[in-house]
Amino acid sequence: MQRTFAFTANRSLAIQSIRCNRRVGVRRSFAGTRLTSAITNGTKCKAFFNFGNNNNDTPAMTRADYTDEEVTEYFNYMGMLAEEGTYDRLEEMLASGAHPCDLLLLMSAKEGDTPKVEELLGAGANPAVKDKDGKTPLDLCDKEEVKEMLQAALAKAS
Repeated sequence: MQRTFAFTANRSLAIQSIRCNRRVGVRRSFAGTRLTSAITNGTKCKAFFNFGNNNNDTPAMTRADYTDEEVTEYFNYMGMLAEEGTYDRLEEMLASGAHPCDLLLLMSAKEGDTPKVEELLGAGANPAVKDKDGKTPLDLCDKEEVKEMLQAALAKAS
């Protein structure tokens, strides 16, 4: 007898299906039970996982999808709060009126965060945005790979 169980783990993990050939000892309930302990007594099992991102089936973020909350999270995640000691710089940046996507580009360029810069440029961040001191992401970055991406984005924009 073959049984198929399907459940949703979370938003990023679409649906996981587990098909088991039932011989002896397959528990019927998975609630609160680890998968490794759910199958006992030598039962053969095949598991198929769909993580949702293998075929680019999730749409890329656009400029409008970025919020002030993500700027705050990135500020904390990259250790800028530890460097600065206060949220003053973050609050200045958010009060400047610049779009969150552009603020993230300024911060990620300064940090040399290549994947984040690539993501933001793909989402439509403005590579010519300036911080409070009048510096662009290109002025702030030290990493050659990031500089090349920003130069290509500036050339494309003009």
